[in-house]
Amino acid sequence: KFKGGTSVDSVGWFPGKLDPTYIYNGMTYVNTWKPSHIIPRKTNIDAFLNHINFIFPDEGQADIFLDYLAHIFQKPWERPTWSVLHVSQFEGLGRGLVHSLISSICGRAGTNVKLSDMVNLPYNGYLFQTLWAGIEEVSQQATKLGAEVLKELITVTESNINDKYAPYRYGVPIFTRFFFMTNNPDAMMINDSERRFWVCGPCAMEYRPQKPNYYQDLARTFARQDFKAGVLEYLLTRDISKFNAGMCPAPTELKERMVLMSRTPVDDALTTIMHDEETYPPFASIRQIKHWISQIIEDEGSHINDRLSVQ
Repeated sequence: KFKGGTSVDSVGWFPGKLDPTYIYNGMTYVNTWKPSHIIPRKTNIDAFLNHINFIFPDEGQADIFLDYLAHIFQKPWERPTWSVLHVSQFEGLGRGLVHSLISSICGRAGTNVKLSDMVNLPYNGYLFQTLWAGIEEVSQQATKLGAEVLKELITVTESNINDKYAPYRYGVPIFTRFFFMTNNPDAMMINDSERRFWVCGPCAMEYRPQKPNYYQDLARTFARQDFKAGVLEYLLTRDISKFNAGMCPAPTELKERMVLMSRTPVDDALTTIMHDEETYPPFASIRQIKHWISQIIEDEGSHINDRLSVQ
């Protein structure tokens, strides 16, 4: 029995619902979710907005990211079907400071995750009662299997939680938003139709971090409670009427680069075969197609070696 004599089946966590109980899958739960421990208050947050514009310098990207952040606090129950994958050639751009700030505002609902744990381990406790998860140092290209695992984690709305130290699994709704950070343009194996990663960041190859004192001052500012209160107030009141949680933003130049780097020699050979019907007839045996693929890859390798010898 709960307060007032209401019968409940279990204890749960459903963000955004202010009622003490809620019904999910036909069961009644006591809701243990609480809003941020920080009380929002309007203050000057130019340092935050300027830094967001710095790490998202390309047109329109800063607004998309700010909408993504605001959506966490305005509609925490509505999980987007896509995640942010920020790419920067140089380390030390200051993305970790943003992640730490948002994680701090989320309180216990903010966390850090290692990519290797997400892909290789059966434990997924980081999905339990979280709204925001940062994944830093995505340092190598994920295998196709690993990429598929991540895609499922991004879009799933309910999952059986397998916590490392829990004695049993249990099914719960999932609300976690992921913020992937990498310095590698080939961090994920994706294709043209990929809609679960918004690949963003500075396209300019010469885009470099600020001087050390900039980050020292920024870290002190981000750590202030009054500043966190100002950021929360801004995110709670920002107009996100045009934000679509179910539709990934438009493709970017960085995504196009990542798609090209994800292609294998076999992918390129098959594309050549499909688009050159004069050389490669549309009807052929599997053995013939395999022969063509080997021939194209061998010829392309010879062309590359010739160019290298000339250089």
